Amino acid sequence: MSWITVTRAMGAHPPSYGDCSSFINGIKRFTRNETTIRPCDPLKPCHTPIVVPLVTIRFITYTTTSLPLPFDLNMNNREQRVLSDRLQKLYGFDSIQWGDPLGGLNSWNQEIQMNGKRFILKSYRSSQEEEIKRIERIFLYLNTHHFPVFPPILSIHNLGHFLLNGRIFGIFPKIEGEILHEPALTADALQAVSKMLAQLHQLNPHSLGLHRPNLQALTREKIEYNARQILFLIAEKSLGEKIDKLVTGLIYEKLAFLTQLFPSTPPFFDWQMNHFVHGDFHNENILFDKNHQKIVGLLDFEATHLGHRLEDVMHFIFLACCNSGYKEINFEKAKTFMKAYTAILPLSEEEISLGVHYELFKEMSSFFIERSLFENGTLFLEPFIERDLKKIAFFKENLNYFIHKLILK
Repeated sequence: MSWITVTRAMGAHPPSYGDCSSFINGIKRFTRNETTIRPCDPLKPCHTPIVVPLVTIRFITYTTTSLPLPFDLNMNNREQRVLSDRLQKLYGFDSIQWGDPLGGLNSWNQEIQMNGKRFILKSYRSSQEEEIKRIERIFLYLNTHHFPVFPPILSIHNLGHFLLNGRIFGIFPKIEGEILHEPALTADALQAVSKMLAQLHQLNPHSLGLHRPNLQALTREKIEYNARQILFLIAEKSLGEKIDKLVTGLIYEKLAFLTQLFPSTPPFFDWQMNHFVHGDFHNENILFDKNHQKIVGLLDFEATHLGHRLEDVMHFIFLACCNSGYKEINFEKAKTFMKAYTAILPLSEEEISLGVHYELFKEMSSFFIERSLFENGTLFLEPFIERDLKKIAFFKENLNYFIHKLILK
């Protein structure tokens, strides 16, 4: 039996993990990509030789219990014809034309035309039919409460979804509206968003069977375990030295910042978790009319749950008002949004501070984008990695300043 001994010299600088990645990729090439190995713990400095018998390397699959990944439909012509046939049978349309893919993280969306009318074909991320039925109940509930939310089109079986090849699909009406990116978020638009969000948070959603997130389950050990899974994934599916080091560096920065925020143990946010929480409330999930004053569509309820309303408030501030940075113009947008919201539902200084910490905890303990990038090779996510590195650098030095800017005097 032949053996190989390799020493992984990994110091405090996280990107040196690429040395271990190169070794693993070399082994995969040597074995014609049929095998891979597990390196020693990537979260700890290691100078211990890795001894591997070349003829007994075994393939190890690493999985996590986090949410499933975004994906594209990636259909060949035959699969597209099969899906078209199913749509024609279920919805009674004679002609189907495929439009542009619209992408998405929580689901994959594609524009289609059926009998000359425009629709959105949604391929859900979840493969659990009960979960899709819950989402459909949310659509119907909000629609009946006069929110700009439109339930899926019903098939001949009176269902809002159908299954095909292990995926769950739905057909939705195409909403004619415009997404306002950060520079286009005027005071009028921000006030309209605030008013609608406050109305959402005043609903009584208990009949919907929404879940409450188990915050206590996300321990430091669990977060570090999830981080290791991504580092193993980077080693297995390298996207090149630049991206590998960028993402590896972000993972280590997240873990270090979590330790700075919560030195002893991740917090349990002991607050009342009874509000309707959209779960992914930001400007990319809101459609405006041509005058940018009226909201004509609210999208994406895959992450909706029972929680604290501050989750949505801070998520919007982080991803809509301050997505590009933390200059005065960003804070002006955030304060305009906060002022309109708190005029309806007041927030104390303590709640605002807690909300900022909670949003940072969620973002720093999640590796969804990193995993998506390497699992699917979705390179359009690379700018988000750079954005998050800048975010951590800012909050390391300016956390209290940021909270102070959000408190309205």
